[in-house]
Amino acid sequence: MLLLNINGPINSGKTTVSKILERILPNAVFIEVDELLSDEEEATAGLSLQQGWAERQKRLKEKLLDLKQSRTYETVIFAYPIGDNSYYEWSSMADENTQFMNITLAPSLDECLKNRGMRVLTDWEKNRIREMYAEGYQNRPYADFIVNNDYQTPEETAGIITAFVQKKPVCYLLSGFLGAGKTTYAKRLAQCTNAIHLNPDEWCMQVFSPAEYENHWQECFAKSFDMLWNKARQYALENKSIIFDAGFWSKQSRCQAVLKSRDAGFYPIICYIFASDEILKQRISQRKGVIAEYNLQHFDELKKMFEIPDADERFLIVNNN
Repeated sequence: MLLLNINGPINSGKTTVSKILERILPNAVFIEVDELLSDEEEATAGLSLQQGWAERQKRLKEKLLDLKQSRTYETVIFAYPIGDNSYYEWSSMADENTQFMNITLAPSLDECLKNRGMRVLTDWEKNRIREMYAEGYQNRPYADFIVNNDYQTPEETAGIITAFVQKKPVCYLLSGFLGAGKTTYAKRLAQCTNAIHLNPDEWCMQVFSPAEYENHWQECFAKSFDMLWNKARQYALENKSIIFDAGFWSKQSRCQAVLKSRDAGFYPIICYIFASDEILKQRISQRKGVIAEYNLQHFDELKKMFEIPDADERFLIVNNN
């Protein structure tokens, strides 16, 4: 069993990343520390801010001990800005059957002071963030792994953490319809993670002539697909993560790719790249060639062939509008 704490200053992305990890790590659960004691309950009990956090930490410890005894989950994730005392308390729970891991999110101070998503930071939060950086929450010496998540999406950060936790290279399987922006996202992901980008279409253009590719696209694509899986197996032996940018339109194709990647030694993560139909058509119309023209003319028919990933596939959604 793994007890996984996501550490970091306020607004570093701990909760968002933890919820993604809950989805992509096998048999995992996330404990929302804030929800262990509501603000209303804290006020009714007349607790100060420090007393409230002490009570939350007490309840978190009780919850962790219960889950450790029951062995219901393989991984228990919680997000807590960890100091010396709490580190030694959590790490003392490790034994021959339980591992404790402390991973720190460490964006730059300037990035951490920005409003993220719908959250608008209060003056108190901004001052506390500055204090936490001065106190060293972003670079604790007992962090097992530190991630500078500047310029990363939470999904990208979660993927990096997953590779570290699983001790395996990651195989990102990019699933998305025509024009969703899979290749653009793949190149960005490659920069953030150092994963190797494998694209069957680009491989086709290197191996086959333009005439072969235009007139026998499916056959060329299938051959390129097999060639790239052979390359992928070699990268797995070298402990290198890869991004398989192949569309994976059907659930069957994704399931097969998951099995292949596991057999090769990767930890697979399906990334569903989404964009609205309007954006998809606009992007396809900007492409040239017989295939692009066919795709635009038969957009509605082709779209019906694409199967959106199911919840049981354990996938990430990347909105690429």
